[in-house]
Amino acid sequence: MGLPEGHVWKGGVDHNAEGTRVVPNIPTEEVFTVPDRSRVDGTVTVSKPLNYGGRLIQGFRVRFEGGRAVEVTAAEGGEIL
Repeated sequence: MGLPEGHVWKGGVDHNAEGTRVVPNIPTEEVFTVPDRSRVDGTVTVSKPLNYGGRLIQGFRVRFEGGRAVEVTAAEGGEIL
């Protein structure tokens, strides 16, 4: 997963536009940034079942190339994806 030029890492305490102190992510040990959606390559494997609209999707994988899902497979409920 690529990061956009000028990306910023955040975590812990921050201040909003009005100057009020906020904690955007608890616990504060976590950090985050934003990915460049056009630079996502690889496979995501989901090991826990997903309940989508009352229907289960299990054992699914999504393969990405250039930020697009190019292959989606599931052991169960794949038609929902």
